[in-house]
Amino acid sequence: MYKFISAIVLICSMPFALGQTFVSGNSFQTPSGNIACTMEDATSLRCDLMSQTNPRPPKPVDCPVDYGGAYALQAKGKAAILCHGDTIFNPSYPKLPYGTTWSNNGILCESKQTGLTCKNFAGRGFFLSKANQQLF
Repeated sequence: MYKFISAIVLICSMPFALGQTFVSGNSFQTPSGNIACTMEDATSLRCDLMSQTNPRPPKPVDCPVDYGGAYALQAKGKAAILCHGDTIFNPSYPKLPYGTTWSNNGILCESKQTGLTCKNFAGRGFFLSKANQQLF
């Protein structure tokens, strides 16, 4: 009984909108091809930007490679900017059409023409677009 009630509470707490299409799977890219995302393990999503028009954030001194072009979000906790020397871009990732929502293991991403918003059940996450990147 308690598991059933917990499942209802969890489902009702997600930001569902009527008419949305939900897609699952491990990887996707935005229709523009500028953002690619993949689950790196069971609870961690990584999203990379191919290009951005705003300046990247200052690189930490302990980051010897790229910084500001890759973002991570786990099912619990805050989103983060990654220090990375690779990319996850893969042209075979399926496109997540605008107005569509993707979900996997406690993370929800919504694709819009204005950008991609990904958040976990705690409401923590990031917004990514070519012109703007924000952690929240």
